[in-house]
Amino acid sequence: MSTTIDNMQEAMHPARCLLGGALVSELSGQILSDNNIRTLVYFFGIQLDHRIAQLFENTPYEKLRASDSRVFISATRGIKTISDIARHLHISRQSAQSSVGRLVKYGLLKLDQHPTSNREKLVVITKQGHRASAYAVDHLKKIEKDLAAIIGAEAYSTLRKGLEALVQKGSAV
Repeated sequence: MSTTIDNMQEAMHPARCLLGGALVSELSGQILSDNNIRTLVYFFGIQLDHRIAQLFENTPYEKLRASDSRVFISATRGIKTISDIARHLHISRQSAQSSVGRLVKYGLLKLDQHPTSNREKLVVITKQGHRASAYAVDHLKKIEKDLAAIIGAEAYSTLRKGLEALVQKGSAV
């Protein structure tokens, strides 16, 4: 797919931006294939977010957002302050603060005083947060089994190993 977009260069980010499911190159003004890895991962992530939201239907957490899940996962991986979570997720501090606030409201996180900074608070997972995390992990195993059934065990194993390798490499991509 290669369609030119008139006058789009002025409105675009210096490198590329997502536009209607396709990446647009600022330099050429052309829509790039919507089968590129970034777009595929993006849409697969949205599908997973919908499945995860279904897990929490009719639970006290059904009003939590996908962005709240990303903030919660960051906290479970040891990212301790709202500012650090914002940097890690490439979101504004205000967005991170809003998500943390919702997660505190639902009893999944709490804020403690930072030992060396009066301006920062430590983000801490509560007992209820650990229970909710265990619930989600158990249900994510079912989602992964469903995925393996859809694409086959070998393709699932290859996908998982490839994603793990990419995540371990981090900023090398």
